[in-house]
Amino acid sequence: MFYTDITEAPVTRERAAELIACSLDLIDRHISRGVLRPVSYTEDGTPLFSSADCWDLYKGTPRGWQLVSGPRGKP
Repeated sequence: MFYTDITEAPVTRERAAELIACSLDLIDRHISRGVLRPVSYTEDGTPLFSSADCWDLYKGTPRGWQLVSGPRGKP
């Protein structure tokens, strides 16, 4: 399934990894640190994540992160 608008639909952990272009281990670290939070769940309890949040992570500026110092996108 492919969405032309990155914000259209919640995505699985695996699709999040593809959108962010990273490994599932890194996705799990983002989840455990609370950087990537489920926005909903499927009927069987599978967490779904915001594709917009994934895009923000991919760009290096996750929502809710505040830059204290350093160039934009390098918290």
